[in-house]
Amino acid sequence: MVKKNKLTPSQSVSLARGLLKTVILFAAFFICSCNDDVVEPATDRLFTIQLGDKNYKGVNKSVAASEDCERLSIAYSYDKPDGHFAIDFDILKNGALHKATFVDYTLRGGNNRFETADFNPVALMKITNFKYDEATNYVHFEYSGELIMVRGDFYDTDKISPRIHIQGVVTITDLTDYECKTFIPTAQFKTPNLTFIGTRANATHDPSLLRNPYQYLFYSDNGFRTIFKSKVDLWNLEKDTYNFDQNSIENRIDFEQYIGIFRATQLLWIREVDWKKYQTSGSYTILDHQTINGQKVTKGEFNLQVYDNGILIHNITQAKFAVVGFK
Repeated sequence: MVKKNKLTPSQSVSLARGLLKTVILFAAFFICSCNDDVVEPATDRLFTIQLGDKNYKGVNKSVAASEDCERLSIAYSYDKPDGHFAIDFDILKNGALHKATFVDYTLRGGNNRFETADFNPVALMKITNFKYDEATNYVHFEYSGELIMVRGDFYDTDKISPRIHIQGVVTITDLTDYECKTFIPTAQFKTPNLTFIGTRANATHDPSLLRNPYQYLFYSDNGFRTIFKSKVDLWNLEKDTYNFDQNSIENRIDFEQYIGIFRATQLLWIREVDWKKYQTSGSYTILDHQTINGQKVTKGEFNLQVYDNGILIHNITQAKFAVVGFK
């Protein structure tokens, strides 16, 4: 005969509590196990921005990111009760900053657009830790600096404009790749004390000019510009090397530095007073003529010695350039 011990009231309570605790732990484990099956969507696109004391974060569909003709365009739009703005960056594949734009839709009166400086954007806005992998459509960079309120009136050009400070991080793992259907001219070189990356280019043909009616201009992201001045369209030059010195008037390359105030306009107004002109000598070599996407493209190299009041300050060798010919 087995003797059965009766539980005291206190023992019964302890046993009940133990059973309840076991049930709760098991239920918690079951819930956690179920949650492990819920997979959060991967963050393919991340765009963070700090404005004053507020931080914003955009992911995936709220971020647009594409590559087209050597340029990366990445944008983020935010529209909630606590704010309404849009921001986008236009960056070259090598990390050079072409332009950044911020539009604050909460501001009234039309003055709600802020951009990087017209001719020296990286002086106020820094792009750091830039990484781009064309094979995997991956891009990452960090940014920090100031944007300037855009002015559209010629008479406001010399006025100091309000600025805003922004900073953040961009990481994209699924950059949309578009087929390039045009050709973007470029000029670039690097010396021990100067890097020139042409992020903006334009060309002019003025038949009224007796000398150098053809001009090809390249603007770098750090405030310099290189100007090819030619008597004929470069497309019509033979593959050869052409020399010039400081006294040459025709068929030469000029080098200038922007010294005006920081301003942001939609005019890109060029005033000679805003640019410091250096003395130059050197040569340029026409290497190839190609037709790319229906455009006449001339590629080549140039060597340039840059002087400031007779003192050599830059010795540029084997710099690359590519221009589009005129029709």
